[in-house]
Order: sequence, then C-alpha cells, then structure tokens
Amino acid sequence: MKCTHIFSIGKSGVKTDRDPLFIDFDENILIERIKTFFSELCFVENFAKKFKVENSSSYNILDKRSKSTFYPDKIQKILYRPFDYRWIYYSTDIISRPAWQVMQHMSEPNIALIVKRQAKENSPYSWFYVTDTLVIDGSFAIDNKGREQILPLYLYKSVQGDQGVLSLDRKSSSLTKDFLVFIESIMGFLPNPDSILTYIYSIFYSHEYRNRYSEFLKIDFPRIPFTSNPQLFQTLATLGEQLVSLHLMRSPLLDTPITQFEQHHDRTVAPAHPTYKNRAVHINKKGDCFTGVPEDVWNFHIGGYQVCQKWLKDRKGRTLSDEDIQHYQRIVVALKETIRLMAEIDAAIPSWPIE
Repeated sequence: MKCTHIFSIGKSGVKTDRDPLFIDFDENILIERIKTFFSELCFVENFAKKFKVENSSSYNILDKRSKSTFYPDKIQKILYRPFDYRWIYYSTDIISRPAWQVMQHMSEPNIALIVKRQAKENSPYSWFYVTDTLVIDGSFAIDNKGREQILPLYLYKSVQGDQGVLSLDRKSSSLTKDFLVFIESIMGFLPNPDSILTYIYSIFYSHEYRNRYSEFLKIDFPRIPFTSNPQLFQTLATLGEQLVSLHLMRSPLLDTPITQFEQHHDRTVAPAHPTYKNRAVHINKKGDCFTGVPEDVWNFHIGGYQVCQKWLKDRKGRTLSDEDIQHYQRIVVALKETIRLMAEIDAAIPSWPIE
C-alpha cells in the first residue's frame, strides 16, 4: 500500500499546570471559581493555597491574570478521560499550554480521532478514541511513551487573526491532497470526509488489525489499509459510524440500560475502591453496586485505562448524582455494543491484507 499522510494537522491536547483551578466536574462550580480567581478574593489565603495561585519557574500565572479578565463563553466541555467529560476555562490568555493550533478547530462543530505514536510493549493495543470536544493532554494515557495526537476532521479559517473569531462558513477538510488523490485512484470515486473517518475508526476497532500489526502500532503512528472495494468500504464506514455514535454518547442504544443500580443504607453514593464480582461492580464497602455488568465490559481498556474502573476511581469520595449513575450505565451499554461491533468488523473483512 502506498504510504501517505492522511491528516494535515495534529497535536496533543490541552495541558494546564493548574487543573484543579481551571477544570471541574461541575460547570456552575467552575464558573464561580473563575469569577473568584479574577476578583480580589483570589488572594484570600484559603483560595490561593487550595488552587496554587502562585508563580512557578515555567508559568507566571499572576502576570497572566493581571492581563486578562473573565469571559463566560470560555467555559467549555472537555474530554478528560474515555467517556469522562468535564468543564474547563479555556482561555489562551491564561491556560499554560492551550494547544491552540488544533483546539481552536474543536471549539466549533467537529470530530477528531485520537491516536498515539508509541505505547507500552506488554499490553494489548487499544490506543484509539474519538471526540467532538476539546481534549485534555493525557486523555487516554499518561506515560513516558509520548502524548496522544488529536486529528480534527475539519479546519476552520479565522476571520480575526490567529486567535480571532472562527468562521463556520469557512470550513474545509483536513485530509491532505496527496491522500485524497490516492483514495480516489484506488476506489474510482472520492468518499466524503466523514465516511473516510468512520472507515478508519472501524479499522482501528478490528481485533485482527490490532493483533496483526501490534508490533508496528507500538512504535509508530497507525497506518491504515484502504480497500479498493466500494461495498466493503461502505460496510466498514457504516460500522465505524455506529462506533463513533456510541463513543460520543449519541447512540439511541444508550437509552436502554442493561444494568441496575442497587443503593444501600443512606442517600450518599460515593465511590471508594471499585471491585468486580459476579457481574456486579461494587463501588464502596456499603454495598452500592451496578449489577448486570458483563465481565468483558468491566475489563475493556481504551489506551492506558480500564474504562469502567477508571471512571469510578476518578470520582472517589464524590457523591454520585442520578445523572452520574445514568451516565455510568450508558458507558456499560456503549462498551457492550463496542465489543459486538468489533466482532462484526472482523467478520466483514474477508481477508488480510485488505484488498
């Protein structure tokens, strides 16, 4: 297969030295915190100490604060971990490493693949995900093998300078010209960008692809085999579209839970050390649990994280709301359907290498 770059832009996600200050689970709490940060109350001892409002050798936060102000529209949703969305105050005036080159395009309607150049050698390869929001650096890995690359499908042209207002009418595909020439030459027609992305995503979620090319995937960016068969392309693109819908939490399948939540003793539901036994995820010693969770769902990994365990561990000590409980149940459905679709993708590919 001819090798050519597919996407014209890619970079790791947003990185901030002050996560507890600029990121929160709750949008309203974050708004009030940032208002405080930009007010005189910022220098009240408890606030300044709690959120480390002080300069470091690499980040002059007080100087940045003095030259900026609070902009409510800078509160945005961000992908923090797989299926784990939080809120960030995303202002290039104040965030230490905003990754603006890529993230500006994710502030508008868009979709992006998340991939990794290198991965741990002794673990099954699962370093693929998708997003339609801003992305934190380390969203599915924090290790010494390099950071994820965010690959937006569409690019927006600015109408007011490098960090100005983006024009929704001036949107173009980020797919390179060389790649588009290549794909049209082997298929006889040019698929639309969304179909190309969902085709790629289906390949990413093929067990055979991950196993067959595991050694290459662990040392370099993933390379994609493209079929010259229009019917196979469409089949895989459709399966990939279903995967994308699940992973962006858009699929109507998520509205039908396969688990039950059992609460014990009192109204406070707070995760501690989640464990799995007999198709149940026990989230604390009080006995609160999600029942009906398939074992392969509990063990499912995306990148460096065991999804069902990680989501709960990151909420240790927090009271889960009804919305949180429902979201976790939707994650379980999403992973169950992902496992089903992975088998369908392998069944749809007649042979390897793909022709």
